[in-house]
Amino acid sequence: VYLAAIKKFPLLCSAILLAVWFWFNNYSEVQAVVFWGFGCVLAVKPPKWEKLFRWKWVIAAGYAVLIVADVAARNIVPREMVNKICILWGLAFWFVCATEFKSEKLTTLLLKLSGHAFGIYLFHEMNLFILKKLLAKLLPQTPLMQLAQYFGIPVAIFCYCLTLSVVMKKYLPRLYALLTGNRSR
Repeated sequence: VYLAAIKKFPLLCSAILLAVWFWFNNYSEVQAVVFWGFGCVLAVKPPKWEKLFRWKWVIAAGYAVLIVADVAARNIVPREMVNKICILWGLAFWFVCATEFKSEKLTTLLLKLSGHAFGIYLFHEMNLFILKKLLAKLLPQTPLMQLAQYFGIPVAIFCYCLTLSVVMKKYLPRLYALLTGNRSR
């Protein structure tokens, strides 16, 4: 039913998904369903990406401004809205970067890492939450430190989750297959 709706009304489905994501602030299950839905929309009705590439410098500048706004809004209640806009803008930014800076070595590396994508997705949310809270308590929350954490925490969590995924896949393959729904063959 959902795929049929996407084929006929991709913009409406995307708008509904965005509304759900912005309305339900702190539910990771909702976020998972929303991004799964966006993946379906992109797979069924791919947009015309050429239009996106015409605006690459605007996207880059906008993303830089949104990152600073997101960090600056850390202690403000409506920060969640700024963060979500930053996430969506960041998806466009990283997509442009991924297609603009192609290389054989990078493609080979990404293909190797893609086998662990679901494991990384599975393990990142709880660890990201814990590390953010822990560092907020342990480190002074100056603007420069917050900006460093904004970039450093995701890199650290990615490396940790990738390592965890590789180790589990090698030494605990049955448990890893169970946890990932055997998606990593």
